[in-house]
Amino acid sequence: MLLIEPNPAVESVIATRLGAAGHELRRCFDEIDDGPCRGVRDDARCPMHQPIDLTVVVRETDAPHSLGEMGAVCGERHRVPVVRVLPDDATDIVAVVQTAAANGRDQLEARYASVVRVALAGHNARVEAQRDAGNVRVSVHLPSQIDWRLRSALADRARRALRTYDPFVRTIDIAIQDDLTSGDHDEWFVDDGDGIAALDAVAAPRSDARPW
Repeated sequence: MLLIEPNPAVESVIATRLGAAGHELRRCFDEIDDGPCRGVRDDARCPMHQPIDLTVVVRETDAPHSLGEMGAVCGERHRVPVVRVLPDDATDIVAVVQTAAANGRDQLEARYASVVRVALAGHNARVEAQRDAGNVRVSVHLPSQIDWRLRSALADRARRALRTYDPFVRTIDIAIQDDLTSGDHDEWFVDDGDGIAALDAVAAPRSDARPW
């Protein structure tokens, strides 16, 4: 979870309660240079290189946006849901962020599925998507049987659409199914950012294909 506060150098009640609830907190603030972005000195320190479920921006109602909140902009570019809370919301902060993270994930997964449906328009595809720790898994079900050439072409089309929508996602797993090749005969196409490879679920271990 990315936490952005107006005074990040001071441990807040919100940060304390979120940490006590088991949330791993990351920050953009650079305690070395006292600046809003720790990635300026060393890109490897940027929190966006780690899976983040939610960005929490702490700001008063009438307070103006500040440079210190640029991490929220980076989060949105990485398709990370953002929620704004007040400094005095500490009492219910755990429930607030859990609800926001769940709702944000549901909306994001629906958007991933919509992107694939648009990319496969004309094939009457049924699409479901799941995002977990920066990885996206997509299951595409077609109402008619298709050969392996079309199956591969559709998987590549879906992959390219998802990469365009979310260029920062780590891995994209795509399962193409039809009425005659569902269940144990699903074929998974896995894009790890370096290219796409096919994993036949019959020949490859289920743990490699990562079905869900």
